[in-house]
This record gives sequence, C-alpha cells and structure tokens, in this order.
Amino acid sequence: MTNYLLFVANQVLDKSSLNQLLVKCEELFDQSERFSLSDSVIAAAIKKFKSNNTLQSVLPKVMLINTFYATQIYDTAKMARHVLDTDADRRLAAGDLSLVDDIRHGHDIRSKKTSKEMDFYSFATKYAALHEPTKYPIFDSLVMKLLTALNRQLAFCSRFRQCDLRYYQRYVSVVDALIEFTGLGSLKYKKLDQGLWVYAKYLYAPVNLTDDECRYIGKFESQS
Repeated sequence: MTNYLLFVANQVLDKSSLNQLLVKCEELFDQSERFSLSDSVIAAAIKKFKSNNTLQSVLPKVMLINTFYATQIYDTAKMARHVLDTDADRRLAAGDLSLVDDIRHGHDIRSKKTSKEMDFYSFATKYAALHEPTKYPIFDSLVMKLLTALNRQLAFCSRFRQCDLRYYQRYVSVVDALIEFTGLGSLKYKKLDQGLWVYAKYLYAPVNLTDDECRYIGKFESQS
C-alpha cells in the first residue's frame, strides 16, 4: 500500500487525478454490498416514513441510522422526540443547514461519565443527508482528516484546520470548494460523500477494507 506521507510529500495528486480517484472510490462503494446495503435499507425506511412529524415515522429512521452508522445514541426515543421539535420537514426541503446544529444539540442526552449533553454531529448530518442527499453532505471524522490533508497539498480552498470542520457551514463550504475544484458536481453530495469515505478508509483505516478493495484503490492511486 502506498505510504501516504510520501504520497503527499511528492505531490502526486492533481485536479484530474483526484477527480478520477474519487470517482473510482465511489464506484467501489456502489459495488460493495457491505458498504451500500445499509444505505439501501435506510433509503427504504425513509421512503416508507418520509415525514418527520410523528414519533412512529421518526423513531425507525433514528434507530436504523444509529445502528448502521454506530452514532452511539443510547436513547433513540429521546432523540426521535427531539427531531420532532425541529420542524424538520420544512427545513430539509429548504436545505436549511442550521437544522444540523439543532439536531446535534438540545436533545438533553447526556454522557454517563461527565453528565454533559453529547454532541451528535455525525448523526445529525447523516439524518439530514439521507433525507436530502443533494442538499447536505455527511460529516465523517476520517473525511475531515482527508479534506485537511488534500487542502494542504492542493489548496482547493482557503486555509482551514481540522477543528474548523466541526462547524457544519464551514464543512459544507469546504466540500463545495472541492466539488468546484474537481468538477465533480454530478456527485453532489451523496456519491462524493461515498468516494471521500472510501478513500479516507484506505488512507487512515485500511484494516476496515479487504485486500482486494485496497488493491483496487491502490491501482488508481498509483496511476495518479
């Protein structure tokens, strides 16, 4: 597997090769049942329970997202009741980014160790994005790390730190800048999320990929 530090130091990637690499990583996501099956199950649930104005329609989606994406919500019923209070249907349709902050905070689900309210940032972005995949990108901690490294190398947007991406509006602006830089508007946002996630897994958590998956990505990375 390519040594990523050497890979960055040698500035192998450019706009064109990054474009190709992310497309290939997204194709791998689609081809792998273990990646795509969870999304298809959640999509079916959202199709069946499209609205967000009853506990019966919200709770199954909260439980599925929490289970498949391991978002560590230990009181899913409480989170579902919280989502009911956010006027989610109207705001999702409008692409209101502040909805993410209103879901991640204010639920009063507290850490059992510190008694502080927990920040369910990743869950909130997933809940919004899985309902409106063209309006909300998904936040992921490995993708945050990847975006920071790519910007240091390619300068596709103004300088930022990893911690800046924990503010959702800034995260979205960085993803939008990457889309403009690579010309991958056709992947906005769902397919780009998937491509970034697979590539981030390859670079930072390859233990979660099979040898064949690593070889598939490595083949295109080496051509960059």
